[in-house]
Amino acid sequence: MKLLITTLTMIFISFAASAYSIEDMYKYCKPLQNNGFQIESMDEKGQINALTCYSYMTAIKDLGSANCGILGVAKRSGADGQSGTFDTFNLVKDYMASGKADTNAVIASFNKFAENNPDKWVYKSSAYVKEYLSDVFPCKLDE
Repeated sequence: MKLLITTLTMIFISFAASAYSIEDMYKYCKPLQNNGFQIESMDEKGQINALTCYSYMTAIKDLGSANCGILGVAKRSGADGQSGTFDTFNLVKDYMASGKADTNAVIASFNKFAENNPDKWVYKSSAYVKEYLSDVFPCKLDE
């Protein structure tokens, strides 16, 4: 059973995971949070949805953290200079990088964002990563 759920989750994630709307991800993530992040006690469909949520948010979180690490190396190499009036380095940091965070905390942050922004439910959840990930768990290059 666990193998089936894991396999299905990986298939779902591999097929355009970035195309999940905020509404879809909220429908997958909110029941997981309401269940205390305990997947085992959910029915089979709930488990698949919860694993989709968990896998997606883990991937988004890990990518943000990796980007922060890369930017930290770049900064130490002197690559954080201003480019005219447009600071590309900090723009990338603010929109594509995040600090280390627990996946459950990221899911809770996403759910809060979704609840407070129902007008954005038609958009891709990846379009608002800054609001529910980077702003809440900022990339701190000096640590």
